[in-house]
Amino acid sequence: MDLKLDSVSVRFGALEALRAVSATFKAGTHTVICGRAGCGKTTLLKALAGLVRPDQGHVLWGETDATVLDTASRRRAQGAFGMVFQTDALFDSMTVRGNVMLPLLKRGVPEGEALAPAPTRQTRLAVIGDADFATNSFFHSLGNGALFLNTINYLTEQTDLIGIKPRTDNPPQLTLTNRQMKGTFFLSVILMPAVLAVIGTAVWWKQR
Repeated sequence: MDLKLDSVSVRFGALEALRAVSATFKAGTHTVICGRAGCGKTTLLKALAGLVRPDQGHVLWGETDATVLDTASRRRAQGAFGMVFQTDALFDSMTVRGNVMLPLLKRGVPEGEALAPAPTRQTRLAVIGDADFATNSFFHSLGNGALFLNTINYLTEQTDLIGIKPRTDNPPQLTLTNRQMKGTFFLSVILMPAVLAVIGTAVWWKQR
């Protein structure tokens, strides 16, 4: 099923999250959307999945205009979608398949049907932070490496290689060379106390 955005605009009060965005995602294609924080990546994805109704424009699921569907019809059509949010919206106690299947099972889709392969090749879409992330600038920061590799495995349909780990915050560490450690010791243990002692003695001598 092709997915299409036709001049879609989304506003939240005075904030214009999307302005006349048009794009087509052909069935079976793999797409990565990059952009800086707050540029509208998540809003675009939600509009494409029918979770946010556009203020202007149309969202097409195949030949169906999702923007004119009533709530019940839209929810039935959304049963064909699988959407997983990032980081804290995932259950690290569940597999990737379990995270994707959860909304389908909650919607009442039989487990056998949820597990069944799609009759045609699926379109895969990944939305990531920004261009710096996509170019590996922050590959080693706070688990971004695992997220990046999982994204690649997902887009290349190697889902058996995807793993979700609990989020851990690793405090930054400072590594000093032997020369730097000696310099730090000299400054903090010898030089600074000596300077303070000299200043203290000078003040005492002047005021005695």
